[in-house]
Amino acid sequence: MKKMILVLMVLLIVCLIVLAGCSEYCPKNQFDSSLKDVENVFQEYQDTEKLAFVTDRGALSPLISKLQDIKMKLENTTIPECLKFPVANLDNYMKSTNDGYILFLGNNPNESISIESHFPDIYRAKFDLQIEYLKKCTDNNSCRPDDPVMLTPTPAQQ
Repeated sequence: MKKMILVLMVLLIVCLIVLAGCSEYCPKNQFDSSLKDVENVFQEYQDTEKLAFVTDRGALSPLISKLQDIKMKLENTTIPECLKFPVANLDNYMKSTNDGYILFLGNNPNESISIESHFPDIYRAKFDLQIEYLKKCTDNNSCRPDDPVMLTPTPAQQ
């Protein structure tokens, strides 16, 4: 009987350790700190992109270079596992936007190329949705890596 109680206690401790590890998928303090870093990089990107959007074709090259540098800064940002997919969507948003500007820059001035033709908004919307989910679930420690919000791929991930 004592042996069985000891085995049950060991199993209970193992289960508690496993459950404690599962709740750490997205620790709030790590999430908040990393999200702030990502948001700062993205704000810099948005400010530069707004400027690029109203810049003449002939003066666009330095801004495209800056947009690419900011995208690299995002790629080099340290993030927790739970931000992997949202940041991948943000990275795809930036890549798609940059590619649109490069196409615009390289085409005949008489041709019209739409930046929107690369669908960067799909990636941005997915990023926003995933971040909204993570903000809610980190508050009550219920984040799950297998939640459909986190797993639904964007076109570049399919």
